[in-house]
Amino acid sequence: GAVGVQGGGTAVGLARLDLGNVLGTARAVALAWQSRGRGLTEFGARYAEPLVLGTPLRLELALQQRVQDTVYTRFRWGARARTALGSRETIEGGFEKEQVVQTTGEVRSAELSSVTFAIERDARDDARAPRRGTWTRLSATQTGKREVLGAPAAARAARTSAAELQAEWHRRLRGAQGLTVELRAAGRFSSLGRLAEWERWSFGGASTLRGHD
Repeated sequence: GAVGVQGGGTAVGLARLDLGNVLGTARAVALAWQSRGRGLTEFGARYAEPLVLGTPLRLELALQQRVQDTVYTRFRWGARARTALGSRETIEGGFEKEQVVQTTGEVRSAELSSVTFAIERDARDDARAPRRGTWTRLSATQTGKREVLGAPAAARAARTSAAELQAEWHRRLRGAQGLTVELRAAGRFSSLGRLAEWERWSFGGASTLRGHD
């Protein structure tokens, strides 16, 4: 992590703590904090239980809060369970609650409930440092939301559907050389015909392409 102080005494920086094997139990704990200046902060916490009641079922709990300056404040929490279908395939199901508040714009607040289902196939020779093989993940999410409007004061209900595909292909070349190709595709559709700012996916970032919604 790295933490500094901006003008006015505002703390900025990035700090993250990941414990992937707490006391040798394979339980995982993660904490993350990021601040890019006054009014731009993000905090997250995650806990994973690998063997629920001694069964090959992995349960993960998470919460996240994001303050996007004067645009919106977003808080969400959820849980997801994961189990293996075979030596390569796993399935995952999850539930998430979310609350968004903003001071400007047509929508002043929104409450969202999401259900997610995903299937994953890992055919890589090594999950941490793969040299050959493929990895794919396909997920689908159904969200119901209730929005409170500013002017005129009213409430409305809406639904969104989302799908996301991620894939990796690895091939070993000569010596220590190798080739990796990664693919990510995603889409979200709303019954209102438009998406709020917090519902859009970010594309790229500081370390790759310029960021775009």
